[in-house]
Amino acid sequence: MFESIGDIFDDFDYRKWLRLVIIVGGYILIRNLAQRELAKRKLANQIKEDKRLKSEQNMEKYLEDPEEEEKASAAASGFGWGKKTRVRVNKQQKAFEKAVDKLQQQQKQQQGISGGFDDDSDIQDLLED
Repeated sequence: MFESIGDIFDDFDYRKWLRLVIIVGGYILIRNLAQRELAKRKLANQIKEDKRLKSEQNMEKYLEDPEEEEKASAAASGFGWGKKTRVRVNKQQKAFEKAVDKLQQQQKQQQGISGGFDDDSDIQDLLED
């Protein structure tokens, strides 16, 4: 068996060796390129599939409890705010609280002026049975 393999290579000249090297080298090169391309396609398909699954899960989650997603997005958006944004939001909250307090006081005053005559608890002790 070894003698027959040796006989095959003994008959080769430089052209046949060059042709053999080009064929084997081309095969290795094309095989590596094909493997890389297939790996890229597989990764791209996996990413698409993951995105599709994630969007389906989000839709199911949203259909189950739509307010939960809003809470999660609000919590996520709160993270990473800069100092200027936090200060501005705090000022807006304080201004809003002041406006609410002022509105409540005005409503109490209006109820006190107009509601004083309709309130029976003040004159209950003056009424006789």
